[in-house]
Amino acid sequence: VSSVDYSIGQLGGEVVFDGNLLRAHNLKGSFAGGMLVANGTVQWDQANLTNFLWNFHLDKVQLRIPQGFHTVSNADLIWRGNRSKQNLTGEIRVAEAEYNRNIDFFRDLGKLMPSSSLADQKKRKLLDPLALDLQIRFLNGMEIRTDTLRLMADGNLRLLGPAFHPSLLGRISASSGELSFLGNNYEITKGAVEFVNPLHIEPLFDLSAVTTVHGYRINLQLV
Repeated sequence: VSSVDYSIGQLGGEVVFDGNLLRAHNLKGSFAGGMLVANGTVQWDQANLTNFLWNFHLDKVQLRIPQGFHTVSNADLIWRGNRSKQNLTGEIRVAEAEYNRNIDFFRDLGKLMPSSSLADQKKRKLLDPLALDLQIRFLNGMEIRTDTLRLMADGNLRLLGPAFHPSLLGRISASSGELSFLGNNYEITKGAVEFVNPLHIEPLFDLSAVTTVHGYRINLQLV
C-alpha cells in the first residue's frame, strides 16, 4: 500500500495583514492526495492568539487511518477558537471506503474499529483544547475484507468529543457478505454495528449468518 503525504503542499492564495488581524482568502494546496481550499481569519493581541476562524473544503483526500482502512473523501470543515478552546465541526462525505487487513474476525473484533485514542500522550497536550463534532456520511458504502470476512456495508456516523478521546455515535449496516468460521462458509443475513456510548468508541455487534452442512441448516448469531 502506497503511503499518503499528509503535509500541505503548493499552497497559494491571498493573505492580508491588517493590524492585529490576518485575513486569508482562497488558499489552495495539495493535501493527502487531494486538494484543500481554506479561508479564514486570525486575530492576536501582542504575542497572544485571541481567536481564529477557518473554513476548509477538502476534495478527494485519501486517509489510511487507522491501519488497514483506506478512504477517499470530500469534506467541509469549520475550525474556530483560541489558544485554550477550539472546535472542529462539519461534514465528511466518504466516496470510497475499504478495510483490507489479514486478521481473524472472531479473535480480533476490536481491530475492525478505530482506536478510541487518536494520539499518544505526547500529542495529547497539543490536542487538549480541541473538541470534535463531525458528521461522517458513507456515500457509496464500505467494503470490509479480512481473512475470514467479506462485507459490504453502509451507514452514517458522528464523531464528537475531545480530540484525544472522542466518542462515535451511529450505525453501520451490512447489505451483503460472507464469513468463514470453523472451516465453513456462511452467508450473512443480517449485520450491524451500533455505536451508542457517548463517552468513548464502543462498537456493539449484531450479526446473523447461515450455512448448510451435510443437509443441515446452521444459523450463526453474534451479539
